[in-house]
Amino acid sequence: RNSQQVTPFKPHKGEKMRKASGFEIGKFTKTFVIGDNRRLSMTNQQKLQFYYGGRIIFSHKTINKMVEDEVISGNVTQFRIHSVITGIMCCAGIGIQNHDFDDDLVFIPNWMYEYMDTAPGQNLFVSVMPLQNVTFMKVKPESCQFYDEIDDTQTKQMFTMALSNQCAVVQGQWLCLQFNAKPFWFKVVKLEPEFASLATSGEYFDMKIDFETADGYDEWHKKRYGRMILNEMEKDSFFSTNKSTGQKMTIEGNLDVITEEDVFKKAQEQQQFVGKSRKM
Repeated sequence: RNSQQVTPFKPHKGEKMRKASGFEIGKFTKTFVIGDNRRLSMTNQQKLQFYYGGRIIFSHKTINKMVEDEVISGNVTQFRIHSVITGIMCCAGIGIQNHDFDDDLVFIPNWMYEYMDTAPGQNLFVSVMPLQNVTFMKVKPESCQFYDEIDDTQTKQMFTMALSNQCAVVQGQWLCLQFNAKPFWFKVVKLEPEFASLATSGEYFDMKIDFETADGYDEWHKKRYGRMILNEMEKDSFFSTNKSTGQKMTIEGNLDVITEEDVFKKAQEQQQFVGKSRKM
């Protein structure tokens, strides 16, 4: 009996590049072998910047050749890269580190392995692709866990800072960024233009950023603010002690799933609401 092989689900895998892509062949085009990132000698900070960044690393000889051929200039250089096996494409910038290895090797950030569904030892097609600056970007967090790491009032600021480690982006792709030393995935829902540069001359620039809420956000929001209210009650004596019994109000159940409505309903039942407004 033949057994059917089940292909594992890969949530961050990109879509195969269209054959009629309309891309112009750049003045630098070459097929490289993807190197194993464990061979790179880096500090911990350099590793984090590289693993969750948007730059690929070439050998010294390859970079010197690009300089001689004027592929690399004073401006930021972007590349269109795609896996020869899967045909999944993304864009990247150039990362210049003090590394010496075979000229046929190229090293890519860890998150690109997952997105392009590739691995060390496989072939990667690389071509220079000049890009226009992004003017508008709309992203959607993969998970509500992202909201646990940020202040609601600083979402755009923190996202922009994390995004500055990238160089180029494509509409529809998954993007992995780091917040508080933790990786989070985002779907690029809308991008203008559809293939865009994120930096010019090494300096970050202003752009419009919009956010689409992650799936399950409404439920997450209720739980988070229910927890905040509980904390405020304990810290500021938000509820008084029952003078007849000498007992403080308690809420039964899993505190991780207590909502704002649960808190006020219980307070009203025990008549321990001390007059503070429900609006915090």
